Amino acid sequence: MSVKTKTLDAVAHYPSGGSNSSSKFYVGTDNLLQDKKGVVQIDTPRSGQSSAFKHGDILISNIRPYLKKIWYADCEGIHSPDVLCIRANDDYDSKFLYYSLFRDDFFRHMMVGSKGTKMPRGDKDQVMQFIVPDFSPNYQEQVSGLLWTLDQKIKNNHLLNENIINLLELVFQYKFIQVNKSAEEGWKEVELSSIADQSTRTVSPLEGKNYNYYSIPGFDKYGSYTVTDGKDIDSSKLKVLDNDVLVSKLNPKHNRVVFAENCDDQIASTEFVVIRAKNTTIKNLIFVLCRSTHFRKYLEQSATGTSNSHRRVSPEVIFRYKFNYNENAAVEFGAFASPLMETYTHNINEVKELIGIRDWVLPLLMNGQVKVKDAA
Repeated sequence: MSVKTKTLDAVAHYPSGGSNSSSKFYVGTDNLLQDKKGVVQIDTPRSGQSSAFKHGDILISNIRPYLKKIWYADCEGIHSPDVLCIRANDDYDSKFLYYSLFRDDFFRHMMVGSKGTKMPRGDKDQVMQFIVPDFSPNYQEQVSGLLWTLDQKIKNNHLLNENIINLLELVFQYKFIQVNKSAEEGWKEVELSSIADQSTRTVSPLEGKNYNYYSIPGFDKYGSYTVTDGKDIDSSKLKVLDNDVLVSKLNPKHNRVVFAENCDDQIASTEFVVIRAKNTTIKNLIFVLCRSTHFRKYLEQSATGTSNSHRRVSPEVIFRYKFNYNENAAVEFGAFASPLMETYTHNINEVKELIGIRDWVLPLLMNGQVKVKDAA
């Protein structure tokens, strides 16, 4: 199917104007998330240049475009000069424009025109030469509506999982961190190493065999493993069992913690530390402990390295973490958390499937290979 196209500058523009906005919502390169995962809110900087954006604008990091940082603004606010703000013209659907730019082709286009090696920066004029489909306004809305429905389900699953973790962390903090249990029978302060071991067993992936592979990029996109052929995996990887919890050594502020699933042929990047519960009934406790704010702050304070993007923690530091512990309370917590963790794992797998569907169908819709049913 032949699809009419236009250059981006024919359907959108960079809005002009100052930084006047009643909202304190600020978007910079640091709080735009990699791999098209949106944005997290941070405090508005007290100084520096900024420009206003409004609901429906598309914000894209212009630094290191290969990180694929993009967000469809669902509110108004201000953004840094290193973030591009692209606004759809009145006759072009803003959500359809967002999905046009959501494609990997767009970020490859940005990289072609970028300047600099260590911190490549996109060329604003070259960005506007990207080719986008020229569908009718009605069909644009139908396509974006379909894709938006998928993304809302993904967002809702992420939100539900965050609420599950927040609830479990509240209970964990109360039972094992905040309350002084030292005087009570059966309670003692312990290090993580007393209830879990580090597993360093490795596997050499075989060509032609699929592995459930936990990598940093895969976790950042899916929160889980990716099914990967051994020929596409470089070097030996860590063997993972279903009673393991994985914690990333790299940049602890990102809180990359994996709840290993009950499946075969699980392996992990050596950027992770494999934490194996000595008693399988307390795996849930170890996972919530490693996801807790208290643990993350402990790792952040213990991380070494001069670059903010490459700070690391050692396995020794991870296993020296101290907390109040009682075997019976740990088993009870594990039982309490079990149905919630089942829901958590189900949601992650559903998100992975939905992302796969969205990313597969998106280019097909944009190039006209498939069409939304009953579209005019």
